[in-house]
Amino acid sequence: MDIDYGDRSLPESLCDHGQAKPPDNGEGVRGPSFWDTLMGGAQTAASREVEDYMKTGKMKVEYAQGNKRLPKVFLDKSVTDNMYSPWKESLVVSLLGKTLGFRTMRTKLSNIWRLAGEFDLLDVDNGFYLVKFDLEEDKQKVMEGGPWMIFDHYLAVSTWSRDFVSPAAKVTKTLAWVRIPGLNVVYYDESFLLSIANVIGTPVKVDTNTLKAERGRFARICVEIDLTEPVVGKL
Repeated sequence: MDIDYGDRSLPESLCDHGQAKPPDNGEGVRGPSFWDTLMGGAQTAASREVEDYMKTGKMKVEYAQGNKRLPKVFLDKSVTDNMYSPWKESLVVSLLGKTLGFRTMRTKLSNIWRLAGEFDLLDVDNGFYLVKFDLEEDKQKVMEGGPWMIFDHYLAVSTWSRDFVSPAAKVTKTLAWVRIPGLNVVYYDESFLLSIANVIGTPVKVDTNTLKAERGRFARICVEIDLTEPVVGKL
């Protein structure tokens, strides 16, 4: 985890008066931030309780070869689980082979998804965006309704994981609908289909028509597949 100290000089107004007013960008009062949406409601930084993990023993620091310029930080699992929890319902999207600015990406996503509710978008660098939806049905639509295309480029959609780090991330996973043709209708069982989908990737959901046995030509399962591994062609 690299550290960028940036410009160490203080703004002139801060040097002269000890404080400076936040810049007025002319937009007036801002709406809820991505973090507010993520947490399920507007919260100020002051409303969130701050804990010194070093003092409570939940964080420990070791130094590589005794060098204090090379610290290693260790966090208690309860801390990381708590920090990861709000992000679990987010999706990660990235446009393959093309880079778009934030506003263009948001506009294009709105146009192709046509959601019932709103969504929040966070640019996390390296061409990746985190998406948080107001409605669960909209999240399901994005996950299940692909493939999505923008300017003839494929939009990779995957679930967020705790291992995701945008500067080093590559598109290695995406959601795909898998069809299993010729399957005896007695096996159109959700538990069975999700279980066998594990040999293909990470199972997400079984198609509603499959569960209702309304279409018998094939069973359809949404699976998150690893693009770095050879695909499974037969069960």
